[in-house]
Amino acid sequence: TLFPLNTPLWFLRDLFCVTLISPLIYFVIKRLRFGVILSLFVLWISPIFDSIPLLNQFVLVLFFFSIGAYMAIHKVDVADVFNRFRGVSVCIYSGCSILSVTMSNVIISNLLKSLSIIGALFVLYNLALRKVQSATYKTSTFLSTSSMFIYLAHSLICMRFYKITLLIIEPNSNAGFFMCLVITYLVVITSLLFLYYMMRRYTPRFATILTGRK
Repeated sequence: TLFPLNTPLWFLRDLFCVTLISPLIYFVIKRLRFGVILSLFVLWISPIFDSIPLLNQFVLVLFFFSIGAYMAIHKVDVADVFNRFRGVSVCIYSGCSILSVTMSNVIISNLLKSLSIIGALFVLYNLALRKVQSATYKTSTFLSTSSMFIYLAHSLICMRFYKITLLIIEPNSNAGFFMCLVITYLVVITSLLFLYYMMRRYTPRFATILTGRK
C-alpha cells in the first residue's frame, strides 16, 4: 500500500529500507561524489515518478539520506554551505511556494513544491543556526522528548477532528477552511502534549515504551 495505517510512518518505513542499503550508498557516494546527489534530485523532481507514488517516496528518502551521507563522507561544513545560500534560499522558498499554489499545471506545480521544500530546509536551518550562534534560545527537554510521540499520534486524530471542526463551524470560504485546519492542529497538538505530560508523570515506563526510547 502507498501509506501505512498511521500515515506519517511511510517515512520511517522507507528510511529502514534505505538504511539496509547504506553500505551500497557509501560505496557509490565515495566514488561518484556529488553526481549521485544531483542524479537523485533529478529523479525526485521528475514527473515520471508522480505516477508511481511508492517509488517517488523512496527516492525522496534516499535523496535526503544521501545528502547527509555525502556531507559526512566528504567532510563538508554544513553550516558554511547553508549560510552561503541563505539569501537565495529565501527567494526560492517564498517564490516557489506562491507559484505552486497559483499554477494550474500539475507537473509544474509539483516541481515548484519540490524546490520550495529545498528552500525551506535552507531557511529553517539558517534560522536555527542564527539562534544557536547568538545563544538567544532556551532548550525544552519536554518538547524535544514529546516530538516523537506527537509525530506518531497526530495523524490518527487530525483528519477526524478536522471533520468535526468543519461540521461545527461550517465554513463557506477558503479562509474559513484554513481557519478550521489551524484550529484542528492547535487543539490536537495541545491535547497530545497534555497527554504525554500525564503519561510521563504517572506512567513513565509506558511512555518510554510507547515512544521507543531506552
